[in-house]
Amino acid sequence: MSHGGRVSVTENLESALRHLRLEDKPRVMWIDAICINQSDHRERSKQVARMGQIYALADRVVVWLGPASKDSDAALGFIERMARMLASPDKSETSIKAASEASHWADASDAHVLEYTEWEWRSVLSLLRRSWFERLWVRQEIQQSRHAILLCGKTSLPWMYFREVANYLYRKPFRIQGSCISSPEYTGATKLAYYLCRAAKRGVTYRYLRFETYSIKHSDPRDSIYGVLSLMRREDRSLNITPDYSLSTVDVFRGVVLRVVEKHHSLRTLACADSATSSVPGLPSWVPDWSSPTKTTPLKPLYSASAFISAQATYCGNNMLRVAGIPVATVDSSQHFDLSGDGLDDQFRAIRQLRPDKSLESPYPGGISLLDAYCEALNCTFHFDEDMVERGNWTRFRVAAEALRHIWSADGSQCHIPSNSVHSFLNQACSSLAGRCVVTTSEGYIGAAAAGAQAGDVVCVLLGFENPVLLRKVLDAPPRWRVVGSCYVPGFMHGEAIHGPLPKHYRPVFSLNAAPETLIDGAFCGLWDERSGSIERNPARVLDEVGVSYEIYQRWPHILSVSTETLRNAKVNVHDFHVI
Repeated sequence: MSHGGRVSVTENLESALRHLRLEDKPRVMWIDAICINQSDHRERSKQVARMGQIYALADRVVVWLGPASKDSDAALGFIERMARMLASPDKSETSIKAASEASHWADASDAHVLEYTEWEWRSVLSLLRRSWFERLWVRQEIQQSRHAILLCGKTSLPWMYFREVANYLYRKPFRIQGSCISSPEYTGATKLAYYLCRAAKRGVTYRYLRFETYSIKHSDPRDSIYGVLSLMRREDRSLNITPDYSLSTVDVFRGVVLRVVEKHHSLRTLACADSATSSVPGLPSWVPDWSSPTKTTPLKPLYSASAFISAQATYCGNNMLRVAGIPVATVDSSQHFDLSGDGLDDQFRAIRQLRPDKSLESPYPGGISLLDAYCEALNCTFHFDEDMVERGNWTRFRVAAEALRHIWSADGSQCHIPSNSVHSFLNQACSSLAGRCVVTTSEGYIGAAAAGAQAGDVVCVLLGFENPVLLRKVLDAPPRWRVVGSCYVPGFMHGEAIHGPLPKHYRPVFSLNAAPETLIDGAFCGLWDERSGSIERNPARVLDEVGVSYEIYQRWPHILSVSTETLRNAKVNVHDFHVI
């Protein structure tokens, strides 16, 4: 464009330019919408690949949230005060009631519940609902920046302040005007901000990408992959995915999965595959639709259902993938229920509907009680907090199980139990079950599965994936299957389909303090060994101990190779499934 020329821009960009320009001298800015020819596929592919570098070289990144509103200054001031309190919890300067009443108000666990006013809540919510937080491309802009600020009207806030508070608001239990609630409006807004900041701080993975780019907006579905390339963690950056806008959306998405299968010997991308919520025509059921929103939260087991054995998968063409797996159960029934209510009583009634007819102390396959099995399934993991020491997971699980017992033992349809553990369990369970249903199997197992689950679906443990998967037969001759979605089924979460129950001296735990180089296939988990009083993070050593031989083991990239012949010789019922 020559000097003095004109260019069409959006109304939002026009407003930003008027606020950002300097009155006395020119200002140099990089603005994607102007600096990249969006209609030229070759230029767009080339420039998109450089976006991370462009923002890393910028002196400063300015996040334009929009013009000021009647409560935007109040919201930014509230966030700044909270950020200072999080940095120095002993300070008395805060507008939060709980800060002056409890010395541990900054603790993100449920031991102390944050309480603040309706006006404070509404001002922050109004800020978080601004359109900037929903945009895909802002994530890498923030992550790569050396110095960033939020600007709303004429008021600015350091990005580092917002990042700390966003993490806190999402994880901290709260009450508004003395009533503990879980407002979908508030939870959705804080969840969006949390994942934005989490991506900027930790990086993202293709395994959980659909969850980590929760509720984002983009004009091109391919950008759900290309727009986060500079955010990927090391293991996924090594796949060397490059932008190519000449490819179709199906080609792009399928290509990512096949690269993961080829390079990492893994089916980890099944974590966000859900055929019921796929909107891309022609997309195979084993390929996630990264461009569509999901109502679920990720399933994060304490250990691998396939014992961390690498995938045996081959692309057969025509959108068909042959995978090795073990069928373990058949769905007998599925129970769907309404989680749309936002109050404690609504949550209470929803969980009450799930109470089994049997005694809670009845035995469940695998040796645990029915209560413990339901507690694990409804939480889709053991109940834990990220800041806890490893062995504390079991203590937290017992607290959650007793909270569930109270819920199912209480009289009436309303919650009259003033217990933080009950509140916490209800919030966690309703969050975990959102977009899912509870299934029972003809073999006596229960689980949390994709909302599309139905009788006849087969629970399978696929090599190379950490969760069981529901498969549905769609053709008999020759047999063809579709992925319904991943599921959480107590009794098959710790390698039982491969080697039976773990030895008694092992207990699966999260190991969040582990060094990155010790992680098992990128997962913060391990087995607490009662004999040594330490965490076992070598899955090959565990296989040795339970009598399953392996051919290859390497730490990174993770490969634990066990042939199907070896598994069959060990009496493992492994099959090949042709998935379309």
